Amino acid sequence: MSTINLTFVRPSKRTDVFVHRLVEDTGDLIVSDFTFEMSKPFMVNGRSAVVHGDRGLLFEYSDGYEIIAVAHGSKLVGHYLNINLPFERTKDGYMVRDLFLDIWIWKDGNYVILDEDEYAEACENGWISKDEQGFASRIMKRLVAMITSGDFPPEKVSSLSKKWLKTLKGSRSSGG
Repeated sequence: MSTINLTFVRPSKRTDVFVHRLVEDTGDLIVSDFTFEMSKPFMVNGRSAVVHGDRGLLFEYSDGYEIIAVAHGSKLVGHYLNINLPFERTKDGYMVRDLFLDIWIWKDGNYVILDEDEYAEACENGWISKDEQGFASRIMKRLVAMITSGDFPPEKVSSLSKKWLKTLKGSRSSGG
C-alpha cells in the first residue's frame, strides 16, 4: 500500500507531518489509515477516547473537514471530526490548516464539541481571519446538523469503516 503525507498546520503553534497509508483518493476525498502515536490518552469529558496504538481511518473531505474513525483493537470507539480549511495538494500528499473547532462522537451517537476555548483564543489573537471564522462556523453547523438528524456517519465513512474494521480484526487474529 502506498503512503501519503499529511501536513497539518496549527496556526501560531506548530506544523506536523504525518505519514499515512493511502487507502483511496477520489480527488475530493482522501482516505488514509494510520496508528495513533501519543504520549497520553485523549480524554473527552473524563473518558478515554483515543490511546497510543489505536488505529484511525481518516476521511479528508475537500470542503473543509475530516472524519476519523477511531478503533481500539478492531472495535470502533467513535469518530473525531476536525474542521480545517479545504485541503491543498502538495508534491507528496496534502496540507490542511486547522481552524481549531473539533467534535468527538462516541459510538452511541453522543457528541461533544471540543476546543471552543482554543477557537476563541485563535479568533481573539488573529490567528484565523474573519472569513476563516465564518467558514469554521458554517462547517460546524453543517456537521452538527448531520449528527443530530441521524445522517452521521456518511455512507462512504460507514461502508469503508466496516471493511477496515474487518481487516483490523483479521490482522489481530492472524497475529499481525
